[in-house]
Amino acid sequence: MSKDISVTASTTVAVAKFNDLSLTGWEEVQADDLAIPYIRLLQAGSPQVKKNESQYLKGASEGDIYNTVQNCYYEGVEGVEIIPAYYNRRYVEWIPRTNDGGGFVDSHPLDTPLLREATQNEKGVPVLPNGNELVNTANFYSLLIIDGQAQHVLIPMSSSALKKAKQWITMAQTQTYVKDNGELGIQPLFNNMYKLSSVGESNVKGSWANWNVEHIKSLDHEDHNQAAWFNLAFNFAKSVKADEVRIVDSPATNDEATDESVM
Repeated sequence: MSKDISVTASTTVAVAKFNDLSLTGWEEVQADDLAIPYIRLLQAGSPQVKKNESQYLKGASEGDIYNTVQNCYYEGVEGVEIIPAYYNRRYVEWIPRTNDGGGFVDSHPLDTPLLREATQNEKGVPVLPNGNELVNTANFYSLLIIDGQAQHVLIPMSSSALKKAKQWITMAQTQTYVKDNGELGIQPLFNNMYKLSSVGESNVKGSWANWNVEHIKSLDHEDHNQAAWFNLAFNFAKSVKADEVRIVDSPATNDEATDESVM
């Protein structure tokens, strides 16, 4: 089974002969069998941009957008189309890169008891007694739309990208609709499409690539493709809420921008 989780609009059309099947082949697929790709910005220190690294991707450069499961990149300046389905914030536990190359350990809720064991380092990041860091991370479980195909992805934003996450959430809450009683309501998060691209940022400590978020449109439910994307995003959000989604192929290191911005 491919690790890619994708659907095209044509595959969502109801086919009558499928309706009464008692066996589909999907009966024993579990959440752990599926790999949700991370979508990350490549930084100057990312192995995908270094020619002497085994993970080097020909043509990739700082600011490009990397898909961890398909092991491909998208031009950061051109950006990608995204439909966010579900948002949460977690403390992600990392082994620092300076320790055996670093690595992802686990994701913890914001009220994790581990915080009581941690002390803050010079950047204000909680560090556990074993040296692992707890990185405050905003997670956007989303659909990545490429050539009309929708793929489930996770877009984590930490460090300087946290302020971009806050801007994104604020932007999303300005997308309203008129309820039947005449009052204004906030549209579901997954009823809107955004363009995510990269921009360069810098301070006295250096430069890095960060996210740029632009609203494209609210989905048109009269359009077959967009109605299919809405339904797919809605079901994805339900799965995340029910804790049915597992992140299998986590990146080896935390390559987010590394200034001291906090949300």
